[in-house]
Amino acid sequence: MLLSEFVRIQPSLSDANFSGQAVLSPNSFELFYLAHNVTQTEANKTIDPFFEFAKNLTSEGLNVSLALTVPFPSIYEWFTPRYPATALGGDNSELASRLISRNTIEHNSQGIADAIMSIDGGVIW
Repeated sequence: MLLSEFVRIQPSLSDANFSGQAVLSPNSFELFYLAHNVTQTEANKTIDPFFEFAKNLTSEGLNVSLALTVPFPSIYEWFTPRYPATALGGDNSELASRLISRNTIEHNSQGIADAIMSIDGGVIW
């Protein structure tokens, strides 16, 4: 249910200048998104319905531990504490792009969610 809703809202998040990633594992679902060139009020207006949807799934056993937006005055102010110049080096992560059409997302969000859920282990969306 939660994953299907998350897939369903991707076009509206994209339209509202959100980008980022979600990490799905057997016991957690973590979202890390940035909303570029929008106010916190605009970001909240876009993402809060999803947060409320998730919070309403507690009867299904979902535990929402954190759902919030945090404003930053610029991408630089967000980026520099997380990736300081003194921390040069690499890591073992792999970047990719998902080429799922908007039409597929808009008309088959449940099918996409089912396919993601069928993958064994963690998934990054």
